[in-house]
Amino acid sequence: MLRLRISKPTIMKRPLPSLLILFLCCQCIAQELPLNGDCANAVEIAPKGKHSFSSSPVGFGDELEFSGNALGSKQYIQQEHNSAWFWFDALSDDQLVFKIYPRNTKADFDFMLFKYTDEKFCADVKSRKTKPIRSNISRNKPDEFSATGLSVGSNEEYVKAGIGNHLSKALSPTKGERYYLLIDNENGVDSAFRILFDYYRSTVVSGVVEDEETGKPIGGATVSWEEKTGEVLAQTTSDSQTGKYILEAPVKMLFQRPAIFSPSK
Repeated sequence: MLRLRISKPTIMKRPLPSLLILFLCCQCIAQELPLNGDCANAVEIAPKGKHSFSSSPVGFGDELEFSGNALGSKQYIQQEHNSAWFWFDALSDDQLVFKIYPRNTKADFDFMLFKYTDEKFCADVKSRKTKPIRSNISRNKPDEFSATGLSVGSNEEYVKAGIGNHLSKALSPTKGERYYLLIDNENGVDSAFRILFDYYRSTVVSGVVEDEETGKPIGGATVSWEEKTGEVLAQTTSDSQTGKYILEAPVKMLFQRPAIFSPSK
């Protein structure tokens, strides 16, 4: 569920009394995908829904694709430790996000995302000719479930090692484009984990922030569009005089179909 949050105890009047985004979740039992630590043997993963893994990657496969990179690099992990490669084709032109959640929050997962080029792709990745288009190497945050991935609420394409945003900027793909995802369990803590894929499409949300007792407009109120987890996807401030606000709100899609949009009466 997505929700609109006002920073003060107010009500919203015309044209939007309140707003809820409801969406259906389709879950099915699927065979667990294998984990492979080499680009050349990357495993195809469907970029939708949830994928669960009973254990984390161990080792870097037969070939060490990354080593000797600067600790402060935003784009690259310093070295492969315990890695797994996946590839997928984008299902739509909508904004694509994914989240990686380890069950054990002591685990520290990093990732790099590459856009596929041609048959020389893996060699070009290793030689650094083909560079990541997204990466996140920040320190794990147990209070955020030690998650990492992409979010429509982030503006950073790359986040370097150390303290930083655990989520990088969402991807705006063209349907059918191919991408390769490398995940790396940096500290080697064994943990089951999940990868969740979602798509978002923006819609304009507007309204007026008013005091629920006096009906007077409230200026300077922070209006946030959030996931139920509290992750902020979009944010704006109501007009200082009229209390009006407008923002581009990302609406979660259901495997290319729009979510059910239900303003309360």
